Amino acid sequence: MRQWDRTCDSEGAYLGLRRAQEHLDEWQRILAHVQQHRHPTYDPQHDAAVQEQQLTARRRQEQADHAAQAAEAARRAADIELRRTAGPAADSLYTALSRAGRRELTEEDHRAVLQLTQHLDRVTVDRVITWLEDTRTTAAALAAPPAPTRPIVRRPV
Repeated sequence: MRQWDRTCDSEGAYLGLRRAQEHLDEWQRILAHVQQHRHPTYDPQHDAAVQEQQLTARRRQEQADHAAQAAEAARRAADIELRRTAGPAADSLYTALSRAGRRELTEEDHRAVLQLTQHLDRVTVDRVITWLEDTRTTAAALAAPPAPTRPIVRRPV
């Protein structure tokens, strides 16, 4: 077996051998389960190991779902807090960013909005909003499929 391990390592096929060993171990476990419980056939519904694996997989998925929901809630809470900090002067800029496709903003984006609203006058901020709207309109026009054209049919003379 050691020689086989060295050969497989050098050829890069060790993963295949390991998977084959895992399948063999599983089939041997199934055979032992069938013999122990004297079942004529294997039924995974009555196999405690399979049930435990399924339960563990469900628990891991639930934990991952809860973690994702908590992360999303934290992101939303931070977004709301940063928007509140920027004040009502930044609302129109946030709206323009959202319409331009920037719906999920990073902290750097929020800092940029805050800097724009603090250091620029209202007319300049409105000009930036106009540029965002123009960019959104142009991007939408470029993404639209071309209008269908009628084929040119020449009639025989």
